[in-house]
Amino acid sequence: MQVLLLLASTGIPLALLPESTFSTLPKLLALVIVSGLLCLPLSLKIGRGEVVTERRNLPVLAVLILLLLLAGARNALSAPSTLGVHHLLLLAAGATLFGAVLLLGDSVGRARVLGLLITGAALALALSLAGRLGLHRLLTLPEGDSSRFAGTLGNANLLGSFSGALLACGVLFLLGRPWKTWMRLAAAIPLSAVCLAGLILSGTRSSLFALLIGVALLFVFRFHGKGRFVKRWLLLSLALLALLALIAPLLAPRLREIPSAEDGTFGVRRVIWTGALEMFLARPLFGWGPGRFQPVFPLFRSPDYALWGVSSNTAHAHSEILEIAAEEGLLGLLLWAALLLLWFRSFLGRKGHDPVELAAAAGILFLFLESFVSVSLRWTPSAFLLALLAGLAISRHRPDTSIRLPRALLIPPAVLGAALLALGIPRVLDLMSSSRHLYAAKARYLDVFSSPLRDDSVPAELAIREALVMCDGAVAECEASLERNRQELGSWFTMGNAYLARASVQALEC
Repeated sequence: MQVLLLLASTGIPLALLPESTFSTLPKLLALVIVSGLLCLPLSLKIGRGEVVTERRNLPVLAVLILLLLLAGARNALSAPSTLGVHHLLLLAAGATLFGAVLLLGDSVGRARVLGLLITGAALALALSLAGRLGLHRLLTLPEGDSSRFAGTLGNANLLGSFSGALLACGVLFLLGRPWKTWMRLAAAIPLSAVCLAGLILSGTRSSLFALLIGVALLFVFRFHGKGRFVKRWLLLSLALLALLALIAPLLAPRLREIPSAEDGTFGVRRVIWTGALEMFLARPLFGWGPGRFQPVFPLFRSPDYALWGVSSNTAHAHSEILEIAAEEGLLGLLLWAALLLLWFRSFLGRKGHDPVELAAAAGILFLFLESFVSVSLRWTPSAFLLALLAGLAISRHRPDTSIRLPRALLIPPAVLGAALLALGIPRVLDLMSSSRHLYAAKARYLDVFSSPLRDDSVPAELAIREALVMCDGAVAECEASLERNRQELGSWFTMGNAYLARASVQALEC
């Protein structure tokens, strides 16, 4: 288990799919494999009667299983989409990882597991930041906007989310270890430097605000009801606030966009949030179905969306709560709220939180706060951290409040693990193949089809012929993408653009 988690902690942030519009799919594949394999030791330990958990954790598992079953049923009944399949696989793998860590964490050493997570994730983040030195060219990935860096996370917002969550839990854990002061500092300072570098280069404002609010809330939680302050926690909180104050000026260009709702990403989000709310109000009880935001949102967005910089193919609501409301309705919102409340009940009901629990809670709090204006939890790196930390935070058990799981319960994790490996792996591989073809349609053909027409040295007739060949190539790649995955909306969208491009070129022949 520890080896698998170390590999996942290092591999998931680094896994990439070169020449793809959906480069994060290998991260999902790694999570599916790790979660499926973790079911084997879990089933064996349950079968031997070695798995013990606290009674208050069982309702958390029950609600999570209900959410997984509901998502699977809704995905089967509603019109499918790539994001719906991605959401279901991510939820299944994340729920499995959470359950395995929750039930096995105390028996295999929670501090060791969290230490492996921080070590692997910090190494992966450091290597990801090396992309600033040319890793993108080595992996044939687009560099994107030079003002914001994505590294190997695929998106600048995901890099900020991963860096912030790792900083929140990693620093608290390392400074809380029973080591000498110089050893704690020697471990915490390099981690802080790597995480802050990721946060600054990503330019993610929501991550900065989540850290600020999270530090304040943890400070209140730690000292609530105490007659005096604890020196170490006071110094730690002040140090974190000082670090955040130092990096705030480095994000000044991004922070200056906030007061204006007329331009920048704030204006984009306002249009998307308004449309998402209207989607929810149109079907308030059960929503539109998992992964249905992308195809349904155009029916509810403002007609002048393009003037605000909103993409014609918007994939997410940029707010986890709004996306849950739009896709899963009040039923989904209530179930997720119940899961959150039950988890907090289990966490707050413990006496004397140890450094592992507090560090895990810090990472979870960061991800939760950021989710109000972000959908990073819809993607593997942040979801992986959330599942692992949520399991570690409540995996400790006491003999007087715990029960031993019946041996007959070895069957469900075995079945779930087999399903993830047998069904999940081929499905992700199909998505990866489809994404490669979609990338080829865009980057190799459609994005450059007009190049011959702009070249004055090429005869007009030959230029038109070459442009038509490129348009036909884009259509062929889109068809190949759809053969692998009929629900890839990007391929349908790109194929339509290719036909429009072809018609515009043919008009030049007239």
